Amino acid sequence: MYYLTFLVGLYATLLSTTGYALGWDRTLHLGDCYLETGENPDITKSRLCSQPTLDMDALTDFRSMENLHQVGRLYLGGHHGHHSLHFQGFLHQTISLNSSATVLDRYTELAAWRLGNFALDHWTLTVGKQPLPFGLHFNPIQGAYYQFSSESFWQSPEFGASIGWDDWQKIRIEGGWASDTMPAPDSGKKQRTETSGRFLYDFSALNGTRFIVSAAGDNIGARKVGAALLHNEKGSLFQIEIIRQKNLQDSADADYLQLFRLSLSGPYNRGTRSIFLYEDVHTSHRLGLFLQEWKGPFPFYYHLAVGYRKEESESGPNRWVLFTGMSLRL
Repeated sequence: MYYLTFLVGLYATLLSTTGYALGWDRTLHLGDCYLETGENPDITKSRLCSQPTLDMDALTDFRSMENLHQVGRLYLGGHHGHHSLHFQGFLHQTISLNSSATVLDRYTELAAWRLGNFALDHWTLTVGKQPLPFGLHFNPIQGAYYQFSSESFWQSPEFGASIGWDDWQKIRIEGGWASDTMPAPDSGKKQRTETSGRFLYDFSALNGTRFIVSAAGDNIGARKVGAALLHNEKGSLFQIEIIRQKNLQDSADADYLQLFRLSLSGPYNRGTRSIFLYEDVHTSHRLGLFLQEWKGPFPFYYHLAVGYRKEESESGPNRWVLFTGMSLRL
């Protein structure tokens, strides 16, 4: 995982050249990554899916912060019948141009085996390293946005199992349990375990609209609930999510943690689209970002974003931010 960004870049560059030769014009799949349409899809065929992405940005707050960011993700999936293996690695590297300091955040987001195929089975079981089913957790803006992202609201213990049931029409219900391999910091040497549940409902009268409610709790005392609404229509995507978290070990008058996130992603029109994101973290900050993205030669995208972050605590001054860079998606 140390060199995931380099590997994603090299892998994507080599395969994009191959993709041009073979006439690919979208996300790369090694073999078919989907079931054929029809009443009797061929589930005996093995499928290998690969999807690398890489964002490289330069960010400034017009004061003292000038950083370079690299964000890389690599997804690999192997599918055979009702069984599948999934892996996804993540890397975020920040290089400060002011102090020459480098911060590297890398981890495996997903390394799990799944029994059941969403297109064939009402029930699915996933075992291994995975995020617990909770909330929406969708970031329409990648790259340097991770300088400010509030990922802690979706963090969970590393290893566990989750089960899901889908009626293939409107409803999906998921539940999960996970545990850390080591005791959590400041937990009195207690190993953290967590359970969660999520309910998803698709509105048939509003095509592309999904409502999500979630709840989770761990043995250390943290409890959180969340609700989200997602609407996708004609290439545009609207999402709104709210999460509230409380630690039962805190005093009764202690501040709760709360995230409110709203975003709107427009459709591509003449090779460009706009994205707006607003995020409010109670007692921490408020952040508004506007990003414009342009399609370049496949698989490159160029973007320019400007935003304003207002601090709700004493962690620093209010600031304007600007970042720009390239994305590579296969």
